[in-house]
Amino acid sequence: HAVGAAHAAKIRGTDQIMAVFYGDGATGEGVYHESLNYAAKHKLPVLFVYEDNEFAIFTRSSAVHEFDAVEMASLYGIETLEIKEGWDLTKIHSASMQIVDKIRKNPQPFFLKIHTSRYRQHVGPGEDFDTGFRTADSIDEWLSHDPLVIDTSLAEKFKAGIEQEIDAAVKFADESEFPTEEELLRDVK
Repeated sequence: HAVGAAHAAKIRGTDQIMAVFYGDGATGEGVYHESLNYAAKHKLPVLFVYEDNEFAIFTRSSAVHEFDAVEMASLYGIETLEIKEGWDLTKIHSASMQIVDKIRKNPQPFFLKIHTSRYRQHVGPGEDFDTGFRTADSIDEWLSHDPLVIDTSLAEKFKAGIEQEIDAAVKFADESEFPTEEELLRDVK
C-alpha cells in the first residue's frame, strides 16, 4: 500500500513521502520483494522501515530467511542504513529526518533497518516466555537501555500530547463523511 501511495504522490507531484513499518516475517513474502523492485524501478518516495526483533512470530528469522534484508534492498539499488541501537530514540529520529530530507530532494526509496526487541507476545498484551523460544533474560539488555523504562518522566512528558493527537485523529475519522462513489477514482490516472 505504501508503494502504491508513493506512486500516487509522484504522479500528483506532491512532496509526500510514504513510510511503511514491518517486521522480520514480512521480508519473506513475495509482495515485499515486488514492492522493493517497483519502488526502485520507479524511483518512488517511500521509506521502508524494517523493525528487526530477530523473530518471525516464534521462529528465529535466521531459520526462515536465506538472505540478509539490508543486502537484499541494496540489490534493488536502494540506499540503506542500519541502526543497531533501536532503543536510541534520538539517533533514530536524527537519521529519519536526514533520510526524509534526502528523499524530498531526490525522490527515491530508502531502506532503514532498526534492531529492536519485542517485550510482549507477538499479538496481544501478554508475555510469551512460557513458549520456550525465548526467555525474559533475553530482553534484559534492551530494557536496560530503553529510555521509556529508565526515565519514566520522559514517557510522561510526551503522553498527553500523544493522547491528544490520537483523540483528534479518531474524532476526525468519526466526524468525516464516507467517500462517495465519484471519489473512488479521483486520484487515479
